[in-house]
Amino acid sequence: LDAAGSGLSEELEQAQIIIDELEEKVDVLSSEVEANKAKLTEKNVVIDTLSHEQEQLKHEIELEREKNRILQAKLEAALHPTPPPPPPPESGFRLFGPIASLASSVGDNFTTVLVLKAATQAKLVGKSPLSMAKIGRVIKAMQKSSFSFSDNEVDLVVNALYVTQADEDFQKVFEMFDARLSPSHQAQGFLTAEVFRQVLPLVGEDMPPDKIDAMFKQVDKDGSGAIEFDEFKELMRIMNPS
Repeated sequence: LDAAGSGLSEELEQAQIIIDELEEKVDVLSSEVEANKAKLTEKNVVIDTLSHEQEQLKHEIELEREKNRILQAKLEAALHPTPPPPPPPESGFRLFGPIASLASSVGDNFTTVLVLKAATQAKLVGKSPLSMAKIGRVIKAMQKSSFSFSDNEVDLVVNALYVTQADEDFQKVFEMFDARLSPSHQAQGFLTAEVFRQVLPLVGEDMPPDKIDAMFKQVDKDGSGAIEFDEFKELMRIMNPS
């Protein structure tokens, strides 16, 4: 019995040694697993960062392309301007000073721009045919809108987009559209996608709804689902380069 007990003790000691060795290996493997998990997390962070930067670059490229298209259109209009029509003989009066120059530059849009303040009209003299065509669309769209914009509000938009492009004027335009077009008719401090679809035609842009929705996603840089003032201001300056 003593011999048998001694043999069993030795076997137990050997088994314990094997168990200890296996536990050490398990600990080592666990450490390696945790280290690999940490490396994988770091790689995922890098991938996410690169993906975000890629989307930002795509957005910037698209904005530059849009700016380039606008500049090409302006160049084409400058190289091949449409001659203004002669004044109708039955008018019975002559135009002088800035108003005469404005009538010469805007052609068919002359009657339309008369709703603007005299000071704004004078500052539009010399604008390109492309700009004057867009100004005409702005005025007509706001006049026909169901939101009942006044002549002063029409002048505010034209003056901000095509004359001053000052931050304070853009702010007034943004706040007006925000309060007037929001479902609650109260300023929210941002433009939703639905409101943005109504705003673009009012600033002279003629594009289908799917293009407007695509532009909304590009302009919404922070992905908030809404256009804040700084994003709106940047877009207006890109679409209407001074």
